[in-house]
Amino acid sequence: MKYYIIQEIGFEYNDEIYQQNGGDNGTPTHVYKNKAVAEKEAEKLNFEKPQSEPICQYAYDVSDVISDVYAFTTKLSEITGKTVTEEEIEYDFTLPKMSFTDFNKIKDYIDLNFYQVVECDGD
Repeated sequence: MKYYIIQEIGFEYNDEIYQQNGGDNGTPTHVYKNKAVAEKEAEKLNFEKPQSEPICQYAYDVSDVISDVYAFTTKLSEITGKTVTEEEIEYDFTLPKMSFTDFNKIKDYIDLNFYQVVECDGD
């Protein structure tokens, strides 16, 4: 039987930023028998985390975590109804609270995940 484990990806602080642990595969948080359910839950967890802490603390430069800064700020401005500039997201930027639907409009620009699904065999 196959199981689908959601792992919280491990990060370590190096006195400047949080970096993904090289040898750590993550901490198991949930186990599912259904892959689609596991992936949906991991997506939900990845939606919640960047709204609770600054995402730029995971990179030296915002472009390391945001693939297209201009497109991201443009889309985020549309979602929030307020102009969001590139300068505003460079330091200490936490995503504003938004719906899952709105998050799906910008998630492809964010090159950072906190949770992943791993497939395992079991009895």
